[in-house]
Amino acid sequence: MNKKVTRGELLGGKLLNSFNQYPLNRIWLITLPISAGILATVMHAGFHWPLKLPGHHMEWIAILLFVRYLSPLKFAASLTALGATAATLVPVLGNHSISSSLCYLAAGILMDYGFRIHWVRTNFISLVMLAATAHASKPVLHWVMMKFFGIPAGSLTNGLSYPYFSHLLFGFTGGTIGLAFALLTKRQLKKT
Repeated sequence: MNKKVTRGELLGGKLLNSFNQYPLNRIWLITLPISAGILATVMHAGFHWPLKLPGHHMEWIAILLFVRYLSPLKFAASLTALGATAATLVPVLGNHSISSSLCYLAAGILMDYGFRIHWVRTNFISLVMLAATAHASKPVLHWVMMKFFGIPAGSLTNGLSYPYFSHLLFGFTGGTIGLAFALLTKRQLKKT
């Protein structure tokens, strides 16, 4: 009897059934996205690209899309964003503000919401555009916080358009990288 393989089964292959049967495996299924979010924040703090452009930390969105694409959890991107948010609270990992933490959460929620739409999650360009939009939510949120709550945002001193389009560009690039790695990983998991 042929069993139809769903996208969510790709992460664990045949082992996904054991993830559902044993509580310890479910903990791993939740812990891995959170750990990926922590990794993204550590990479953000560790890599100092000399570009001086807003949105150039595309490793975050690459990791976010990679995890969300391969995970069977419907809220995997939000878990990844939660891990990134928790890591921003560690002072050693850079000078992140509360607004940056909220931006991580917004990107994760947008990614999870976008994956609920069938034609988005099955189309390469749509997934990359979803990643770009999630990444570009950061300057929009910073702008809202600056305008309505008076929280300063350095990259927005000359307006919203340049940081927004810069984040879209780097989000598109990071999304392409993350999705390419996810597809390669998916292909390798199918071989095993």
